[in-house]
Amino acid sequence: MNARIDKIAKTLEAAKATYQQGLDSLKNNGRAVYAPDEEARRRQELQSTYQAAQRVAQDELQSAIAEAEQAIVDAGVADPLSRLASGDLEKASHLRGFVADDYQSLTAAVLVERAREALQGGDKATIAVHLRYGRQALETRFSNPGEGYELKQAVTELEEVFTDRAKRDAAQATLDAGQGLQVSMATANYLERTYGAQRPIRAA
Repeated sequence: MNARIDKIAKTLEAAKATYQQGLDSLKNNGRAVYAPDEEARRRQELQSTYQAAQRVAQDELQSAIAEAEQAIVDAGVADPLSRLASGDLEKASHLRGFVADDYQSLTAAVLVERAREALQGGDKATIAVHLRYGRQALETRFSNPGEGYELKQAVTELEEVFTDRAKRDAAQATLDAGQGLQVSMATANYLERTYGAQRPIRAA
């Protein structure tokens, strides 16, 4: 499990264990240790403490998920031209007019071929220009999912050239672990409310 999410899960497990131990201490061999009013007060106090720990865990978890989602976005690139060195940027500047015309006039099938040729060529300036105008074409000329499906795939392949994969994969791992823990927490709470089940909270 992701280290940050694992820490949240372990903290919540500890709070859960403390809560259960407190409940167990209210009975001795199945018999009440305290008068009814005192037992109710102690039970409410235990529950309030545990619920507060749950709220903290949920807030931390939501924060971790939001940061992971943003990190996935940041691992990509909004403008591929911003990632080019000065020499490549100059080359891209010369290519822009020609490539822009292609993406405004050619069919999706031809553009897919052009994009993949640029990718195979390995020249970052060419790839960046195709990526910029491929994105624009998907937003304007080929916004219909069926019509632009293959072009979208080609554009995604171009995006990989400028993506920080290590950052993206680490963020995705955090996101998957966080969402799994959210589901596990919700399930455990449902079971406890419905059946009184005392179950450990584990990430899915």
